[in-house]
Amino acid sequence: LTVLVINDHRLSMIRELQRSNYGGRYVSHDLGSAVDYVALAKAMGGKGLRITHKDQVVPTVLKSIKSKRPTIIDCDIEKIIKSSHLTIDSVAS
Repeated sequence: LTVLVINDHRLSMIRELQRSNYGGRYVSHDLGSAVDYVALAKAMGGKGLRITHKDQVVPTVLKSIKSKRPTIIDCDIEKIIKSSHLTIDSVAS
């Protein structure tokens, strides 16, 4: 079992609803680094991996499959965008 967490460190849908329905009055959507999914996986006896660059996606998923252990992959979207020199516009299109 491999779980891929698309981690943007915030509740994006809540933020979008606050932007569109409440005039941009943002409350409690940014979680920071509150959850360490790699540590959580290890604490539960599984394997924890983190992706911080777009070039790590395929090797990390293959590593997870080869391990034959329950694995959580923390896909840190903000670090991927920064380290890969991507923009939100290029990712969204």
